[in-house]
Amino acid sequence: MSIKKVGASWQVYGYDRIAKKNRYVGSYFSEDEARLAELEFKTGRAQDAGPRSTTRLSEVGESFLANLTLRDTTRHDYAKAVRRLVVLMGDPVVAEIDRASIDRLVFLLSTKYAPRTVRKSMLILRMMLNLSMDYGVIEELPYGRSRLRLPKIERKRFDPLTDEEVRRLLDNAPDGWRTFFHVALWTGMRRGELAGLDWSSVSLDRKEITVKEQLQGGKIVPLKTSASYRVIPIPDLLVEQLAPPCRPEGLVFTDSKGRPINQSSWNANVWKKTVKAAKLEHLTLHDLRHQYASQLLRQKASIVFVSRVLGHESPAVTLAVYSHLVQDETAEAMSALDSVARRVVRRS
Repeated sequence: MSIKKVGASWQVYGYDRIAKKNRYVGSYFSEDEARLAELEFKTGRAQDAGPRSTTRLSEVGESFLANLTLRDTTRHDYAKAVRRLVVLMGDPVVAEIDRASIDRLVFLLSTKYAPRTVRKSMLILRMMLNLSMDYGVIEELPYGRSRLRLPKIERKRFDPLTDEEVRRLLDNAPDGWRTFFHVALWTGMRRGELAGLDWSSVSLDRKEITVKEQLQGGKIVPLKTSASYRVIPIPDLLVEQLAPPCRPEGLVFTDSKGRPINQSSWNANVWKKTVKAAKLEHLTLHDLRHQYASQLLRQKASIVFVSRVLGHESPAVTLAVYSHLVQDETAEAMSALDSVARRVVRRS
């Protein structure tokens, strides 16, 4: 018999007298459970020992988090969701979770959190329950194959800023940060991408910015998806805004001491003061990304192009977010088709 610690779990192996070889007995959330399984296997009381049904949700959560390979910020979000689930469900024995428990959890989440948070929490619970099935804690999901009734995510409709509102925003931006606002408005880059933008990624000659990294938690890290790696063409106005008196190095945007942007501090001291002065308190930094997309669509840029420069996984994602901004071209298309039809008919 042997017990091995693998990641956050304990694996038990024992000698099978029938097969005449060592075989895998099971994986366990705690060393005590592994020792008990080892004893049961030795005494012949359980030839196929599995975790005892006393395993609680918090134990599954610990193992779930320990076995994930995640960025620090994502791990923090997952850990927060696990704690939320454990608290709201009262850290139940996993084998005792039933459909009623799940429905009650959905209700409690829905009264406290936004639909997106509810859905994310339930997705993580499902992942934890799947892990419990892998370990033999439960044989099937508490809700079987039935679909849970989760709140729908209502997409916030963004109404583009007027030209006058854009001017107010830029006029009220601090002198040292006005270029930051210009880059956000005319590239649609995400918050972390803006904060992590390096001068080596800016080509004023080619009039483009290469998005290849981001700032998260004070560190430069890779982008989340392959689609996020992209090249964004920039207008002449932005080339002028970015043109430095000498060839700079390092991050394009830093605090007064040359350090990477502390996003919470920047939000409080720069963003909130600027939008308040511009009388645009409802505006978020992410809204400037929507503003960029809406400006492109107003100029009849294709959905494929807009999707690419935004770093979306597919044009379908872009269309789902900005469909209300896509101009109705029915009349124009029918007029063109009518011209073709009449030309063909005249020739026949």
